[in-house]
Amino acid sequence: MPDNDTREPEQGPSRSAAEPAPWQSCITTLLEQEPPFLPDRARAMTLLVQYPPGHPGIPPHRHTGPAFGCVIEGEMLFELEGEPERVVRAGESFCKPGGDVIHG
Repeated sequence: MPDNDTREPEQGPSRSAAEPAPWQSCITTLLEQEPPFLPDRARAMTLLVQYPPGHPGIPPHRHTGPAFGCVIEGEMLFELEGEPERVVRAGESFCKPGGDVIHG
């Protein structure tokens, strides 16, 4: 009689459904959000900004598309147009949607 079992073969020792696979413990989601509207020719960016302590930041500006970042060390004051300023600390992430005025 032919074997009609279509299940995947088990790989390694069995785990409970609640136990994550070993690779899953290596991943930390820093920021997850719905993508903003992107106009034609926009670019998404991941930026490395290295301000020395006490640096005042850069003047208000805009990006053509979203920019994503994570504070590695220290903290920074972050403000988007129309929102209250907030402190982003080491280990925290932020998103600058394209088009909005950014302070910091």
